[in-house]
Amino acid sequence: MTTRYNLRNPEMIIAGSALLVSLITAFVSIYSAFIDRAYARASVWPRLEIFRSYNDGYFFLRGGQ
Repeated sequence: MTTRYNLRNPEMIIAGSALLVSLITAFVSIYSAFIDRAYARASVWPRLEIFRSYNDGYFFLRGGQ
């Protein structure tokens, strides 16, 4: 005995819609993770501090961690 699925059945429409929404959600999640990683790599700036010596009147640059 074979079962034939009717695509116009409301249950099949709901199941297809749920599958489509879940696939779109997965794609958006993967794309968002990719963008977040790219932003994290681009937002790293070196730390640079400027000190002034009051004895000599000179400025010193020191790279921090």
